Amino acid sequence: MVLIHDISNYKYRLYIFQIFHYQNVNPYDNVSYWAKFVDGQQFEGNWGVSTNYQKGDIVYYGGYLYVAKQNSLNNNPTNTTYWDVYAKGYEEVADGSWFLSYIVNDDDIWARVKDGEFKGFSVEGFFDFDVNEEERQLNAIYNAVKKAVEKWDGKN
Repeated sequence: MVLIHDISNYKYRLYIFQIFHYQNVNPYDNVSYWAKFVDGQQFEGNWGVSTNYQKGDIVYYGGYLYVAKQNSLNNNPTNTTYWDVYAKGYEEVADGSWFLSYIVNDDDIWARVKDGEFKGFSVEGFFDFDVNEEERQLNAIYNAVKKAVEKWDGKN
């Protein structure tokens, strides 16, 4: 049983029930029973042709994220009557590009990031590093030291 002024969460939105009813009724299919109280957003995943989307739903399509401007069924996210671009994807990214995310656990550092004092960070690496070359160099140093020790007479 649903009572007048009951609040229900449906599809990340809050609705207030307007009419007494003995059965649960879906706010999307039975709009005369409900009044939207708080609008919300929900990530729905990849856009699907047969999915009912509500205003605020977010979908992934063609490398972009789109947010529904109104309820929609079978309206491609590139249709600007129904959808807005929420976040653009990456176009023509070079092979070998890195996409990373990090969590800053230090509150002081995070405050400095938010204040704009720190704007990024560097990643260092040895991308043309030849392990065999390092081993050859270490062996040459070892052999030179070994030869010097063998020649040493203990006096000089």
